[in-house]
Amino acid sequence: MKAQKLILLAVVIILALSCNENSTEPVGSKGFSVKLKARTLGGAPLAGIRVSAWNHLSLPVAVPSGFAASQRQSVQPTPAVSFRFDLGADSRVTFNILELNDTLVSTPIDQLMAAGVHLLQWQVPQPIVPTRVFKYRLVARDMVHDSILFEDLKYALLWQQDPSATILGWTSSDGEFQTRDSLLFPDVIPLPPLVFTDETGPDSLGTFTIRDTVTFVLTDTATNREMEFVKPINRGVENDINLIWNPAAAKPASTRAFEQPMSGSELSVRDSVVSVLPGWKLYQSYPNPFY
Repeated sequence: MKAQKLILLAVVIILALSCNENSTEPVGSKGFSVKLKARTLGGAPLAGIRVSAWNHLSLPVAVPSGFAASQRQSVQPTPAVSFRFDLGADSRVTFNILELNDTLVSTPIDQLMAAGVHLLQWQVPQPIVPTRVFKYRLVARDMVHDSILFEDLKYALLWQQDPSATILGWTSSDGEFQTRDSLLFPDVIPLPPLVFTDETGPDSLGTFTIRDTVTFVLTDTATNREMEFVKPINRGVENDINLIWNPAAAKPASTRAFEQPMSGSELSVRDSVVSVLPGWKLYQSYPNPFY
């Protein structure tokens, strides 16, 4: 009887640990929507106006004193994101990048790889999409029995403050834009604190969260004028937001030339760390956030 209780306890512990491993899987915000109403000063609807948006971030104020000045709190995003991982043995590696709802975005690696330290550089595919939190999962399998040797999942934030890259859509004939896509507003999805890194490596400069304050930008592409509005977005509710277009406050629309995507994902071994004994590890992406 005592042995049966011990076995039952072990099963409960295993189940609890399994639930804990999956606890980082975010769940969408039920009952959520964002409805914008764009109007003139006289109350007339603004039709065909481009709507862009991005969440604000609570980036760390301080970083460890040991980092060089060039590594301190760089908030300028870079065109590509890097993923470093250590393989403890030769294995078949699958590296998937997914949306928070588990929609597959890309599989940059699905091949046999040697033990050691590897670096993957990946650029978000065109067309450029609005703010996103991606999940990236590495699975290493035994090449003979196909059993899983190692598996890990982390997060990478695609974030940019550019109206021409963060387009949600356009207002309708009645001057309205509505979406229920919670992936466009990551603050409404329960996420753990995210690790902040710069472009030099995966070392953590601190953690940050995604705030519920959002910058909305209305752009009149006919006149190349735009206006910014800062509004809170709450989870689990219908967010009704009125935006008043004031021609006197509108400014010239910002424009920017985006770099072309790389011809393919580049996979290489980082020579500077070959002296490190190989183990099993998936590192935080860098930079994080990136665009």
